[in-house]
Amino acid sequence: MLELLNPAEIVSLILSITVMIYALANLRELTDYMTNLLMISLACVFVGLIFSIMEAFYLPDLLNLIEHTLFAIAAFLLALGCRHQILLNTKSDRDLK
Repeated sequence: MLELLNPAEIVSLILSITVMIYALANLRELTDYMTNLLMISLACVFVGLIFSIMEAFYLPDLLNLIEHTLFAIAAFLLALGCRHQILLNTKSDRDLK
C-alpha cells in the first residue's frame, strides 16, 4: 500500500503547508477581494493534496474525483481573481489619463 504513495505528492503537500502558513501569517496585511479568492484557492489546493495522498489508502476513485474537482475550483478562482485585478488596473489606468 505504501508503494502507491508518490514522493512528489508528499513534497507538494509539504510545500503547500509552508505556503499556507506564510499566507495565514500575512493575512492581516492582505484584505481585499483578490486575497479572499487567493486564500480559498490555496485552501482548495491544500485539501486536494491531502486527498491525493489519502487516495493511496482508501476510496481511490472518490478521493481522486474530489481532488481534481478541488484543483479545478482553485484554478477557476485564480482566473477570476486575475480577471478582477486586470479590470481594476485597466480602470485605474483610465482614471489617470
